[in-house]
Amino acid sequence: MAQTICGGSWEGAKKEMAGWRARWKWADTGLIEGTSPLALGLKVLSSFNPMRWSDFKPLPDVIMELHRKLGTDDAARPVLVGFQAPDGVIIDTTYGGRTCKEMAWHRTYGTVEDAMQKIMQGPSGLSLYRGEPHGPVPPNESGFKYRETAGSEKIICPGLRCMLNCGVLNMSAEGTCTREDLMQAQQSCGMDSPLMNVESTVGSKLGAPLMSLLDSPTQGHEKALRVCIDTPTPSKDCPVKLRNWSELAAFAKDGRFTVDEFRELYRHVHRTKERNPGKADALGGVFATLLQMIGKKDGTGKLYIPDDVLREFWMDGKPPLNEAGRWCPQIVSLKGSIDLINKIQA
Repeated sequence: MAQTICGGSWEGAKKEMAGWRARWKWADTGLIEGTSPLALGLKVLSSFNPMRWSDFKPLPDVIMELHRKLGTDDAARPVLVGFQAPDGVIIDTTYGGRTCKEMAWHRTYGTVEDAMQKIMQGPSGLSLYRGEPHGPVPPNESGFKYRETAGSEKIICPGLRCMLNCGVLNMSAEGTCTREDLMQAQQSCGMDSPLMNVESTVGSKLGAPLMSLLDSPTQGHEKALRVCIDTPTPSKDCPVKLRNWSELAAFAKDGRFTVDEFRELYRHVHRTKERNPGKADALGGVFATLLQMIGKKDGTGKLYIPDDVLREFWMDGKPPLNEAGRWCPQIVSLKGSIDLINKIQA
C-alpha cells in the first residue's frame, strides 16, 4: 500500500524524510549576462548539463558533503537540490493551493549553510501557508492572506512589497531581507526555475535594503523602477507612493495588458528613462513574470492582465485575491519566461 507524507505532521514528515535521497549542484552554474535569445539558450543548456550533478545519496550524506564546502570560496554560492522519494511514497502535487508537478522534486537554497539547514524539510520545504511541510491546504486557506504591512509603502518594487504584504517575505527590523529568505519567498510564489531564482537575487548577496532600493548600487533594475516613480534620483526616503499610474495606463488596450502592450511599454522605457548604472536590465523579465504570475488567459490562450489588476499590483503591491481574500500565485516557468521575454524584447 502506498504511503504518503503529504498530509502528515512536521514530526512525521521528518521521520519519513529519512528514507529519501538527493543530489545537488551549484545553482548559479549557467549564469550568463544578457537576455538575448542566444544568451537565454546558453543559460538553459548550461543549467541542465547532467555532468554538473552529484550522485544521489541519503540526505544525511548530502549534508555531510556540503559541510565540507563550508569555509571555502564556494560557501556563499546557491545550491540546487534534486530529491528522490523512496519506493511507495507519493508527493501530493498540490503545492500551496495550486497543482505544480514541476516544483515537486527540486529546491534552491541561498548558500551552502542554508541548504544544510533545510534539506531535511524536503522538496517543498516548510509551507508558508500552514507552517508544516507537504500538508494539503483547505480551499478556504489556500494561498496567502493579504494584509497591508506598516511601512510597506516605502518599498518601491511591487513584487517585494506584495510578498511582504502577503506574509511570504521575511524582513528584519532594519528593513532588510537576506538572499536566502528572498529565494524561499520567490519559490513559494511560483517561481519554479532555479536559474531564474538565482539570477533574480544576485544583487541581494549581501542583503536587500527593502526600504531604500534606489539608494543601493545593486538592487532593482536598470530602468524598470523608473516607471511611475515620483523622484527622478535616489533619496534617503524612498517615495511613499507610486502615484503616476497614467504613464503605464496609456499603454493598455481595451483595458488589458498583453505581451504586445508590454512590448510597447518596454520600448518606451528604454527610449525615455534614465539608466541606473550598475543595475541589471531586467525589465523584460519583470513583465514576463507578471504575465505568468498574476495574468489570465483569453479564449485563444493568450496571457493578459486587466488594467485594474496591474494598477493595484504596481501601485500598492496588492495581488489579485480570491473570494477569501487570499492570493494563489500561478507558476512562473523558465520556458514560459524565455518565450515571453523574446516577444517583449523583439
